Amino acid sequence: MHGLIQVAVGYEHQKRGNPRGMRSLLRQGAAKLRFFTRRPGVSQLRDRAVNDADAGEGWNRLAPPKILVTLEGFDDSRPRDAIRVTVPRR
Repeated sequence: MHGLIQVAVGYEHQKRGNPRGMRSLLRQGAAKLRFFTRRPGVSQLRDRAVNDADAGEGWNRLAPPKILVTLEGFDDSRPRDAIRVTVPRR
């Protein structure tokens, strides 16, 4: 979960015009997500975060992804372009 939060906050830094904070948190979050890539949507989100962190000069023109976190076993209606990350029930 910490990696998901770091990625989300990285995109918030982008929204607020802080490229250094964006890149740092996207990379940190992506590093933590590498341990959970078998979970649905995590590898897609991780790849997107790494690519956006390495975007260079075009960082401020990137559209942050829509991320939907759902609980395993529950159906949802989601936007077509959202990255869906499923969290297992315990």
